[in-house]
Amino acid sequence: MYVRLNPCYILLLCVEYVRTVKLTSIEGFMFVEPTHDASSLGLLCNQKRKELGLDQATVSMYANVSVKFISQFECGKTSVQLDKVLALTSTLGIRLYPISKDIDLGKLVKESRSVLGFTQASLAGFSGLSTKFISNLEANKPTLMLDKVLVALHTLGVKMEFKA
Repeated sequence: MYVRLNPCYILLLCVEYVRTVKLTSIEGFMFVEPTHDASSLGLLCNQKRKELGLDQATVSMYANVSVKFISQFECGKTSVQLDKVLALTSTLGIRLYPISKDIDLGKLVKESRSVLGFTQASLAGFSGLSTKFISNLEANKPTLMLDKVLVALHTLGVKMEFKA
């Protein structure tokens, strides 16, 4: 006897599995629910900049990003380019995990996806992102949008942390 399941129900089961699966680590990273998002990172940058006694114009000069970018990011804009965020956080002395210049984020995403048995297309489907975006993420394209990177990491269960 065969039981026919609704495809939507199967999809929900797969998504729930992804969210509850307990993996130990890949290259030393623990896989749990993320605790930070892009807007809280912007607020942290604002606090750190003020702690250092720097204005936005000075930081923009050292980080090689515009004052407008810093202002928008500190005010909560989340659709910002990853490379600009890395330049800003590096200048302010804020470390991001697992997103940094020292870590191959594309390799981490690809390995995480493989461990879960996802193809690029299935990860794109579960995360609501395009397959092209997942491909670009795995290729370490620097101009990816931070909010979308965080969605992909969240879907894979990769925890995002940042420390000042």
